[in-house]
Amino acid sequence: MKDLFNVFRLLCCALFFFLWLCAAVAESNRLLQRFQFFIARKGGVDREKRMKRFHLEAGPSGRSSSVSPSPSPVPRLIVFDLDNTLWTPELYELWSAPKANRDICLFKGAEKVLAELLSDPKWKGTRAAAASRATRTGWANNLLDTFSVTVQKEGKSRQGSQEVPIGPLFPFREVYSGSKTAHLSQIQRQSGVSYSDMIFFDDWYENCDAVSSLGVFSVVVNDGIKEADWEEALREWERLKREQPNEMGCVWMRRRKQQNSRYW
Repeated sequence: MKDLFNVFRLLCCALFFFLWLCAAVAESNRLLQRFQFFIARKGGVDREKRMKRFHLEAGPSGRSSSVSPSPSPVPRLIVFDLDNTLWTPELYELWSAPKANRDICLFKGAEKVLAELLSDPKWKGTRAAAASRATRTGWANNLLDTFSVTVQKEGKSRQGSQEVPIGPLFPFREVYSGSKTAHLSQIQRQSGVSYSDMIFFDDWYENCDAVSSLGVFSVVVNDGIKEADWEEALREWERLKREQPNEMGCVWMRRRKQQNSRYW
């Protein structure tokens, strides 16, 4: 009996160590990500050699440049990372297949962005794509097919709302471990949309840096896409598209006046 107790105690210690190791790895990944953001904000990245960088100081109006009265160009393809960009928590943190809106939820900003893409007529010719390095491909696809967002009903009165699934918005899905440049290259081949007509959102600076080398306007978001990230990035994309339409490859992040001291 004593030997059995010792074996049981050893197994408990091993399980505790395994769980501690998993938590330590997850936390180290988060700290590394925050450090990369810190370096990017402080200018520790060689901007001149690797890419162009655009900062926006969000003022009261939230505008980075004047808007031309002529019809505004819009991206033909919106590419989203998934974990910590569209939804939370990240898939690697879960032990079993997640249920939408129970185990994993869309960020509020993501809900509004996706609702706009599904309802605003100006996005009629635009599609979305998912580019994620998550290894749980089946889980990710199931969540994309399960999530829905609230949009206003069509019609003159536009009274009331309805739930619309987001799955049909994502005909292009590249969800597997590997580089984001491989994901975007495959999406480009499938969609036929040029890199200069895309915009890419991701919470990792290094992913945006890599994708920008393809000629894609890449946007770094922090803890989920927010409405301000979306609106101001689109204005900057539009400005750049008008000024140099064939040179869109850059990394852009919204500079906040009041930065969260926990991360910065």
